[in-house]
Amino acid sequence: MRILRISLENLNSLRGRHSLDFTAEPLAGAGLFAITGPTGAGKSTILDAVTLALYGRAARYGKTSNPEEMMSTHSTHCRAEVEFEVASGFYRAEWELRRARNRSDGKVQPAQRAIYDSGGVPLTQQIRDTEMMIESLIGLNYERFLRSVLLAQGDFAQFLKAPPGERADLLEKLTGSELYTRLSILAHRERTSREQILSSREEELARVPVLTAEERFSRDESLAEARERLESVRREIEAGELTRSRITALQEAIRSMDHAERRLRTVQEKREAGAVELEQLRLHREASPFVGDITRLDGAAGALKRARRLHETARTALEGAQRHRVSALETYGLSISRALENAEKRKEEVRRERDQVQEKVEAEGRRLEEESPDGILAEEITEITLAVEQLSATRRNLEARWRDWESLAKKDLPVGAAAPTEELEKAAEEGVTEVLRETEQTRRALASAESELELRRDHLEKARLLAGYEEQRRSLTEGEPCPLCGSTEHPWADGSGPGLEMSALEAALADARSRCETLRQEEKHGTMRQAGLRTLRTTLSELGRTRDGAYNSLEERLRPLGEEVPVPGREQAYLEKARTRAAAWRQLQARMAEYRERLARLDHLLENALRDLREYQEKEEALPSSLRRQDREWSDEREAPEVPIAEAEYQEALHKERTALVQEADRAAEVVAAEEALTEIEARTREVIGSSPFSDLSTLRAALLPPEHARRLETMESDLKEGETEARTILTVTREEIEKLEARETPRGEAAEEFLARHAALLQEQERLREERTTLTETLRRDDAARRERERLELEQEEERKTLALWNQLHRLIGSHDGSKFKRFAQSVSLDILVRHANRHLHRLTDRYQIRRDGTDSAADTLQLLIEDQHQAGVRRPMESLSGGESFLASLALALGLADLAGRMVRIDSLFIDEGFGSLDPETLDVAISALESLRQSHKTVGVISHVALLKERISTRVSVEKRGDGSGRLRILDQ
Repeated sequence: MRILRISLENLNSLRGRHSLDFTAEPLAGAGLFAITGPTGAGKSTILDAVTLALYGRAARYGKTSNPEEMMSTHSTHCRAEVEFEVASGFYRAEWELRRARNRSDGKVQPAQRAIYDSGGVPLTQQIRDTEMMIESLIGLNYERFLRSVLLAQGDFAQFLKAPPGERADLLEKLTGSELYTRLSILAHRERTSREQILSSREEELARVPVLTAEERFSRDESLAEARERLESVRREIEAGELTRSRITALQEAIRSMDHAERRLRTVQEKREAGAVELEQLRLHREASPFVGDITRLDGAAGALKRARRLHETARTALEGAQRHRVSALETYGLSISRALENAEKRKEEVRRERDQVQEKVEAEGRRLEEESPDGILAEEITEITLAVEQLSATRRNLEARWRDWESLAKKDLPVGAAAPTEELEKAAEEGVTEVLRETEQTRRALASAESELELRRDHLEKARLLAGYEEQRRSLTEGEPCPLCGSTEHPWADGSGPGLEMSALEAALADARSRCETLRQEEKHGTMRQAGLRTLRTTLSELGRTRDGAYNSLEERLRPLGEEVPVPGREQAYLEKARTRAAAWRQLQARMAEYRERLARLDHLLENALRDLREYQEKEEALPSSLRRQDREWSDEREAPEVPIAEAEYQEALHKERTALVQEADRAAEVVAAEEALTEIEARTREVIGSSPFSDLSTLRAALLPPEHARRLETMESDLKEGETEARTILTVTREEIEKLEARETPRGEAAEEFLARHAALLQEQERLREERTTLTETLRRDDAARRERERLELEQEEERKTLALWNQLHRLIGSHDGSKFKRFAQSVSLDILVRHANRHLHRLTDRYQIRRDGTDSAADTLQLLIEDQHQAGVRRPMESLSGGESFLASLALALGLADLAGRMVRIDSLFIDEGFGSLDPETLDVAISALESLRQSHKTVGVISHVALLKERISTRVSVEKRGDGSGRLRILDQ
């Protein structure tokens, strides 16, 4: 993994935009560079930008995601961006934090993260997806990245000379081996938990009681005895059940016989008490055959009364109908007279109004004919509006693009946006050609400047080479040839050296570099202008053709109206005027349609008035002459209904009069028929009574009972008969049943009571034995269930014992309450691996030393480190014996070894070493820098972060973080 570019904006003290490009000189050719600056200027912020862009975290804030404190004060947003290269290609990771509404006091919004490929195509834009893809692409999570790329060399310098106890804590921090501590504690806690579970299993087993063998045997015997006794009682109950049923039947038969005898006596008493009513019932039955004759006689008398009453009512109704018919006829004549007067008035009013409306129709028709062009405009106003708005929008768009063209071309063109399309295209083409010519001139100047830069660099390198031959210059002799160049002239033989000339060459090289960079920016800007002008040229051409098409289309629509296309800027005014004219035309048309509709309506009303007038005249002629207007004067104060109502009332009155005449004649005939029927029925009834046991009609009527009374007496008689029959039947049956039971010697009296008492006692004993059997059965069933439960719990307890045995064994190996047991073992293994990786790097740094772990028996699990001196026959001595430079080499080798250990599956080509140089003397600092420069052999780029001033003289390529007067920082790349 190689970092190609770091960009940041508004992070801590680094306000504004800052960028470090490791693909451009001088950082591209520098295997070692320094990030220097005073404390608080923002050196570590550069590393924060890397971890923010990749992982959304800043190293100084621990595991906090998206720390708000990273944003510069009074800023509305901050961002970090890293371009990097891995085996699968080039990618760019971005992180951004913003405040609400782009206000410096706004609430901080959720962070945005994304990953883009080399073509700028977004691969992820969600935080979760970004985290997963970063780990997939780089192969490192956040913690391993910190240990692989951002090396805290000072921690390893402390680690080398720390006591064993402190070294354990440092090793856990550097290697991330705290996992083994957690595993050790987990083993201890799990063993304790399993012991508690086993204890709870034993307590649960103790809470499940079972019967002892003696108790179980006793319960089984008691159950067998209860079952045997229950069977004996059951047989005895079954044997006495037949006798018990005969006793019960005999007792029931005796009770039934007593009840039947009492009921028979009661029936006889009721018959004697009701003898008079029964005699009335007999007479009623003898008179019943004559009920029909009496009913017919009464019906005929009633029919005569009704007929006479109805006849009187019909005669009264006839007289009322005749009076109503006369009144309705007079009202009908009055209604026709009033209707004729109203119809004549309405005819005149409608005729006058129609003449007025006709005049308005003729006037509006003349106006419509005069303003006919506005009618065409009103019909096409929608299409004309769309065409004008399209032309206006095209003109505005063309004007805006033309202003963009002039801004990008940086010149005022001889034509404007309103010019014809051909002139616009010609002017745009000339502008592109001119910018192309300027860019080509810049490219030629850049090529010349790059040649000049190479020449200046070559001169400087030769001058530096020449300045390095100081020893050879002192050995030159005047007049003798130089052994290197063969010249006999030696201008610097006195040892003065080309110092002044080198200063001038360095200044010239810096100027050449600056000019090359300026020309590169100009060439890049020119290329971008070319692309932009070409795009705008195409856009202008398309917009011009669109404008011409819209203009021609609008001109074609306006030609029938005799109007011209509005000039630029007057489109809306034209549309307002056109809309006003169209609206006025539509209003005129609406009024014309309204007048015509009113005229048609008035013609219809006039026709109706004339028809009504003729109709009422015909009705008046059909009236009697005494009711016509010319023959009778009607009072104006008298109210008259509408003609149809009055006519309907008259016809109804006439119909009622005729109906009343018919009804009166019918009722008179009904009276005569009723009188004849009554006379005939009376004669026939007297003849029938003469042959009956009754002396006359009144005696017959007295014998007849009311229907309800007759039905009550019939019911009483029926009940008495049924009661007597039922009682005598029960007496006969029960006496026979008693005789049969006595013949079978069924016990009676005290013998029966003793037998029933003994039988009831047997039933109670049977119920008690059943309860006892159920109790014993349930007790044994619960005991069986408890035994099965104990068996299950014992099996589980055995499984828990086996599991506890495994955890006890694991606890003996790695478990401890504080995690120290497994931690010491794992750290010793981790330290061995770390030392192996570190020695490989230390061998490249120096061939003298190797790091060894103390392997004595007494220190098998300690973290004691020794240094092995290869120049002293492999003697081992404490780390404290190393000098400052030697300690730095050893700690640096450990830091690089940890990077290999953390990124053992990933190639790391970019390293950053934070601090660790402050305590080194100048000589040791030279050794350290030489060691770091040797890492270029592994194609690694190493950045050293320090505030040590001596680094400015030792490392030629530097990223200087400088403080400004307002407390903010800025980045400068320096190359000496």
